[in-house]
Amino acid sequence: MHAPGPRVLVVAAHPNDETIGAGGLLGRLQGCVVAILTDGAPRDLGVARAAGYPTREAFARERRRELERAMALVGIGPSQVRSLGTIDQEAMLELPGLTRKLVALLEEACPEAILFPSYEGGHPDHDAAAFVVHSAVRLLPRIGPTPPVLVEMAVHHDEEVVPELPTFLEPLGCEATSVLDERDKVRKRRMLSCFRSQQLVLRGVQADHELFRAAPARDFAALPHPGPLHYERHGHAVTGEAFRSQARRALERLGLAANL
Repeated sequence: MHAPGPRVLVVAAHPNDETIGAGGLLGRLQGCVVAILTDGAPRDLGVARAAGYPTREAFARERRRELERAMALVGIGPSQVRSLGTIDQEAMLELPGLTRKLVALLEEACPEAILFPSYEGGHPDHDAAAFVVHSAVRLLPRIGPTPPVLVEMAVHHDEEVVPELPTFLEPLGCEATSVLDERDKVRKRRMLSCFRSQQLVLRGVQADHELFRAAPARDFAALPHPGPLHYERHGHAVTGEAFRSQARRALERLGLAANL
């Protein structure tokens, strides 16, 4: 049975990130809304074909079906799963539009808390999700609603640090671990199994714990931490400088650059 609790919005970059980061928590709350920035299908047709789909669009539709099946296990229906409509790996190119879409969703859903990935250089789409949340909430006072509490969720499993458990790549010392009971573990494993096209990616994700922390203020025009970023070290085509350049332009277009 779902327990009454705060109105929660989970913002994720890709279908399955919400389950990695907060699948156990979603099973304990009622009336959650999940917003996904991208459709989970990169423009590179080779990715879709490797997963067994002839087109990028067919792969994206399957990613949506997988997401809906997983969310159904925690009582979240299709109307509570919102797609913000960006192509996988291209969220940073759509930051202003994504931010405005999230502002509209915040006005509609009025969440008391938002869970989302940290800005830590783990993946450009995850960093884009963090940008969109922080920027949308900064725009809210101009409209009226009380800003929700911002909570970061761990969605990475870094083989160089913790090979199995999702973790924050840059710990801040304020992390809180949620230990899942046996019922939650079983349900989260079932949720993860719904993402059949992603089983190779998800093979190292464990269902024992989830990690959260209060979100600090972020400067998206600056590096999230010194040194090379995780996605730069792992051969991603995007660089940290390219992301920050897009973030700076987006802040200007949103009228937020002067408020840093």
